[in-house]
Amino acid sequence: ISRDMKKTLSLFVQLLSLSLVFGAEPNPCSFTNTEGHLYDLTPLKKQGSDYYIPKPNPNEGWDIWLNICQPLFSTVCGSGTAGCQQWDPTRGDQGKASMGSYATQKFSAASPSEAGEDGQGVVVSYSGGKDARNFRYLLKCKKGSGAGQPILGAFGTYNYDFNWETEYACLSASSGLSPGSIILITMTVLIVVYLIGGVIFKKFVKKEENGINLIPNIEFWREFPGLVKSGVMFIINKVTGRGGYSAV
Repeated sequence: ISRDMKKTLSLFVQLLSLSLVFGAEPNPCSFTNTEGHLYDLTPLKKQGSDYYIPKPNPNEGWDIWLNICQPLFSTVCGSGTAGCQQWDPTRGDQGKASMGSYATQKFSAASPSEAGEDGQGVVVSYSGGKDARNFRYLLKCKKGSGAGQPILGAFGTYNYDFNWETEYACLSASSGLSPGSIILITMTVLIVVYLIGGVIFKKFVKKEENGINLIPNIEFWREFPGLVKSGVMFIINKVTGRGGYSAV
């Protein structure tokens, strides 16, 4: 195998390793139900600001800040919170409360009574707020509604539900495969086409004998496991800043 070919194949292995490392990386803002259907809620993340629900009147209720799949930009209730309520800004910590921590975010399928159109929906819940406060988004499928926004629904003692009609709780609106998955599928298809094409070429054009030598660049494939390991280590070292990579 020539030096140039080896460099080319080495680059190919690094790309393949990249797809293996990141192709299966979970999306922190997606949910797959028991039927294997993916809901990608990434478009619901409010960028640069939060969803804001003002008090219904100056002497009743709360000002509420919310976000999804990321902590609040607002620092009224401190850092790392997913929801914040404030009833009296003049009382300091006694006039506000974290409603839940972003670190506790959990996804689940909506029950029939919580779902929207076609029985589709997702529940996103948070806990760990002040005095054990917790809250949920009841994401209800509503086709063609865009992102929508949360609206305060039922609530009890430190428990709050926010109804949220959005097209992103509908299967038809989910974005499908992640970029890493697309890379992985593309690389797999290319490998299969390459192997089949190479075998056909060597068999019917070069008239080579049957056997393992029909596989194109058989020397490379014998070294392939070690090259994959080197490629993965190269990516990990680049990401973590540990060491370098010696040329193959």
